[in-house]
Amino acid sequence: MGQAAGGGKFVKLVSAVLPAAVVAGSLTFTGIEGKPAATVGMAWTPTATVVVIGGMGWETVDEPVMRAILDSRYDQPENTFVNIEWPAYLGTLGDSVTEASDSLYTHVMATEGPQVVIGVSGSTFVANEVMRRLTVDPSPDKPTPGDISFVIIGDGERGFIPAVVPFTGWDLPLVNYTAQPVPVTPYDAIVVKGEYDGLADWPDRPWNLLAVVNALAGSPAIDHGQIHWESIWYDIDTLPAENITTEVNAAGGTTTTYLVPTAELPMLYPLHEMGVPEPAIGALNSVLKPVVDVGYSRNDPAWLNPTGGDWARQSARLRQPPAGSPAAGARTPQPAQTPQVARPERIKAGNGRGAVSRAAATTR
Repeated sequence: MGQAAGGGKFVKLVSAVLPAAVVAGSLTFTGIEGKPAATVGMAWTPTATVVVIGGMGWETVDEPVMRAILDSRYDQPENTFVNIEWPAYLGTLGDSVTEASDSLYTHVMATEGPQVVIGVSGSTFVANEVMRRLTVDPSPDKPTPGDISFVIIGDGERGFIPAVVPFTGWDLPLVNYTAQPVPVTPYDAIVVKGEYDGLADWPDRPWNLLAVVNALAGSPAIDHGQIHWESIWYDIDTLPAENITTEVNAAGGTTTTYLVPTAELPMLYPLHEMGVPEPAIGALNSVLKPVVDVGYSRNDPAWLNPTGGDWARQSARLRQPPAGSPAAGARTPQPAQTPQVARPERIKAGNGRGAVSRAAATTR
């Protein structure tokens, strides 16, 4: 009991002091290191307009970069790629999200034919907001769930932010943004997150302090937070079934979540630069990883967690904003899955210290 109370105080302190820093660094994308070259896979139907919004500091996205997302999953000759530019000012994040949401919504409403909207890192807030707007828009001319789907990569509204709202309130300090619940919409979405990403994959058992420390180490706010960025380029079609979950929300939308595995705990990354022998790091990882994994209820055996608890889903249900709050009027439905892409057999280069090493390659 005393330990749990102490842990709660620690988490409260961390959550109160660091949210702005973590959100700030997490949403800031000043480079595109590790970006793979785009390749063309097998054609898929129907032909779509692929709309991409970059992260903070990545306000304009060039077409080769848009085509490279998720290992060129949507890079088909028939597809049209469109970048929605946005100001992405961190100090006025709320205004930036509103402006970008207006631009994206206008484009979505004016575009005919199938569309796939891709939000990356900070711009996932924009994609989430457009899902909310589409849900409540009474216009008969809006895209139907069969016309448009969403891809959400590295989303703080499904990870870190629900964890800090109980301590900071819905209005996040320093970034001028009012947090929103996960959208509950009839529109399908794919959600991609890297395991231990401090922004998108926060532990749902914050009393597991080792898991909290590890998530902070995996945050894109720090130098070793490459997990967040690597998930942008990952070939999710190679993931095993146990890393993919599907949920149909109350509005009928299907959210398919892809968890990109991370082989080594990010809190151990600095040890490589310190010259610690690789065997020693490997031994530490094998001992500590099971302890960290207990901090995520998704790792529980079925008999212990029959509901398959997940922080984002549980927080969306349990932490609705109070009536009359700024967030209350924006509440929305959940997303679901985009059209699947037929992929050819090929060699896929890996990334970082995550699921595969840059020095290695795996064959599909």
